[in-house]
Amino acid sequence: MSDSPDRPHHEHERAELSPAGTGAASPGGMEDSGAQALSDALKSSFAIVKVIMVGLLVLFLFSGFFVVGPQEKAVVLRFGVPAGGGDGQLYGPGPHWAFPPPIDEVVRIPVGQVQGVNSSVGWYATTAASEAAGTEPPPEESLRPGRDGYLLTSDVNIVHLRATLRYRIAEPGLRYMLDLANAPGLVQNAFNNALLFAAARYKVDDALTRDQAGFRETARRRLEQLVVQHKLGITEIQIDNMQVIPPRQLKDAFAQVSQAEVRRSKELNEARSYENQTISRARADAEARRNAGETERTRLVEFVAAEVERFTNNLPAWRSNRDLFVQQLQADALRMCKLKLRKAKPRTAEADALVDTGATRLYLKSSLIKALGLKKESEVSSKTTNGIRRRAVYSATRLDLLGRNGAFEVVEVDDDVPNLLGQIPLEYLDFVVDPKGHKLIPNPEHGDKQMSEEY
Repeated sequence: MSDSPDRPHHEHERAELSPAGTGAASPGGMEDSGAQALSDALKSSFAIVKVIMVGLLVLFLFSGFFVVGPQEKAVVLRFGVPAGGGDGQLYGPGPHWAFPPPIDEVVRIPVGQVQGVNSSVGWYATTAASEAAGTEPPPEESLRPGRDGYLLTSDVNIVHLRATLRYRIAEPGLRYMLDLANAPGLVQNAFNNALLFAAARYKVDDALTRDQAGFRETARRRLEQLVVQHKLGITEIQIDNMQVIPPRQLKDAFAQVSQAEVRRSKELNEARSYENQTISRARADAEARRNAGETERTRLVEFVAAEVERFTNNLPAWRSNRDLFVQQLQADALRMCKLKLRKAKPRTAEADALVDTGATRLYLKSSLIKALGLKKESEVSSKTTNGIRRRAVYSATRLDLLGRNGAFEVVEVDDDVPNLLGQIPLEYLDFVVDPKGHKLIPNPEHGDKQMSEEY
């Protein structure tokens, strides 16, 4: 109890330390205000940090969204290992989500897109720019193996070759994209190997011109074997833009060989065409002859059958009166001959003849006599520079010459001898030879009229 009176005393003394009416805060009040301000500032900072962290988290999560194209598939690598297993690790076209890097890595596989690589062996040193500008340097005297590429053919010749390989990545594409360190480079090496393989099995002429399609197919089959053997993971292999040319140093020589090949092919094609036409005509002619023979056989059989029937029918009449029957047959035959003669047109032919005043008669070639259908009547001895020989004499034929005509017997001569107009036809037709004009003219002594001198 002794201490209670003292406590008010001490409080009174603390109150006296501050003069009355000044309004200044006490040290305890200043500390409370600073703490409160610091607390408010920390609360505001923590709120901003929370908002930023939430925004970063949302941004982090949204950065994991990705879209796979219509001709693509994708695989997600989680810490370098494909996530999931089997076909479930492949993502098809459309939107997908994965953890952002460095947790996940999205690898797109263009399984629907056509890939391409160019061959890197077999072509001489050049650049695309110089080729496009047409400013390639002229070839040197020989190839430089360290710079110029070439292929060796089976007949130990050299060719330059380049081509483009088109292919697609075989689904699912994991082998091509993940297991192979440099898949396009491995495919290019296999392509080069296939071209070397094909060149070593083809002769230079076949590779250049004769069988380029076969050469391309051989290279493609070899490449397919290498793809399967090394599991390159590609499919739909196609070789495009293949160029096979001889060494530029021998361009002119190979061009001459190519021209000779073209001429040879042309001659062979023409010969085969002529062969086919000849065989076709021969077959058609043989068929026509067979048909004509069959027709003639049928006609002859029918004719004989009709004759047998007619003979059988006429046999009683012949037995009853033979003489009368013979007379009737002769009359019928004569009537039929007259009808045929009226209907038949005379044969005519136009031919060149040599005027020979040393010859006597009208001499015609065997072929012309046959064409006129003349009938052989006799033979005559003919004296020529080669001696005396027997010649056939044919029935008279009408000769029309320069507006005058006459009928003369014809003497046959060989086809290698010209037709001859002798003295008898000339005198009858009243023509003479004009030695200056080298032609036949009417006898000037008789004017323009044909006249015969009889005595």
